[in-house]
Amino acid sequence: VQYQQTYIDADGNKQRKGAQPYHRLSSKTIYDARRESVEWNTCAVIIDYALQKAERGARISGLYLGLKNDYAKEYRKFVKKTKSKVFLTMSISAISGSLFFVKFGSVFGMNSILVPIGYSFYTLQIISFLVDIYQDKILEFDLISFMQYMTFFPILLQGPICRYQKMHEEFEKEVSFDFEMIKSGAMLMLFGIFKKLVIADRLAMYTKDVFTNYTDKNGGVILIAVVFYAFQLYTDFSGCTDISRGVSECLGISLPVNFNNPYFSLSVKEFWNRWHLSLSSWLKDYVYIPLGGNRKGAAHKYVNLFITFLVSGLWHGTGLQYLIWGALQAFAQVIEGFFEKTFAWYKHLDSLLIQLIRRCYVVIFTLLSWLVFRAHGVRAAVM
Repeated sequence: VQYQQTYIDADGNKQRKGAQPYHRLSSKTIYDARRESVEWNTCAVIIDYALQKAERGARISGLYLGLKNDYAKEYRKFVKKTKSKVFLTMSISAISGSLFFVKFGSVFGMNSILVPIGYSFYTLQIISFLVDIYQDKILEFDLISFMQYMTFFPILLQGPICRYQKMHEEFEKEVSFDFEMIKSGAMLMLFGIFKKLVIADRLAMYTKDVFTNYTDKNGGVILIAVVFYAFQLYTDFSGCTDISRGVSECLGISLPVNFNNPYFSLSVKEFWNRWHLSLSSWLKDYVYIPLGGNRKGAAHKYVNLFITFLVSGLWHGTGLQYLIWGALQAFAQVIEGFFEKTFAWYKHLDSLLIQLIRRCYVVIFTLLSWLVFRAHGVRAAVM
């Protein structure tokens, strides 16, 4: 066994002496050599130890938790052995009940409930996850992929509400350095920050003062506040979504577009095909269609429509005004459906004047519904 002793020369550089047999070294030299070896290798030993423990932990976790096992097959086997619809209903009821408890806890005097960040959004995601497995839309998954889906940080606060299969494909695809994609994501983030901080937050200063002290304001000031609130809500929500999409693009992950110029819609129905698209598609796939959709006649269709938008209102807030806001959205679409059947000829009128009239109708209705949405209670909205 041989050791090399190091020393510092006159220029301050570290040098090594020639190798010497172990038995010819003094005890002090052996001590210095061992100390130097420990100093240089401590980090490597710690890393190696951590990796061994992590590997052992992964093996244990994989054995008992099945981190890389196919949970989807096991889940389907389980629900087939039980009354699957009953089990699915119980699962969704438990998850929805927890969201209801969190949102309406203050109504029952429980004001000190600690609400997890983004709870409303990932509650919808886990419900869609369970239903998609039940409907065989998700063929396989594992615990790690599921946790990736549920904890992907850019979408926790403002969405968009994503589906597991789409996100899993994004997580699993090969990603290489793409300067153009990073540049596009950065530009999208900056545009979202501009909409949120420069436009939405500035408009909020005015609207907050007016809606808080509405008894001291005249009609013209309140009308301006309602118009400003419509733009504030759009720029705030779409700006935050743009930030989420921009961050994700920088990481090589594409998220769906959530807003598509909603205030240029020709009907309220079209408005909801342009506004908060991920929520609209979620309500359609997991509330409206399971209730029967439009398959059981017009009357049943309209009842399902009202239920769907009442659920949307409850998801947005706990006050009575949110239920009225949801009912207004459904009522407008019922009237539009009746009008389209009664006056089918107007669909063939595609002039600019007709389009302008229809867009003005959508804008006016949307402003009135936002007034109900924003006001501090129904009484304040009416006054």
